[in-house]
Amino acid sequence: MAASTLLTLLVIPVVYTLLAQLQAWVLRVFHYDRRQVRAEAVV
Repeated sequence: MAASTLLTLLVIPVVYTLLAQLQAWVLRVFHYDRRQVRAEAVV
């Protein structure tokens, strides 16, 4: 029971936060611009 509580309250939010930060970093490094991708798809 304690393990599931610890997993729910601590591990899952930490992993989610780290993945969100990693995604933001990757998008910033590669200068990904959604507007540019959509414009190319329309044309």
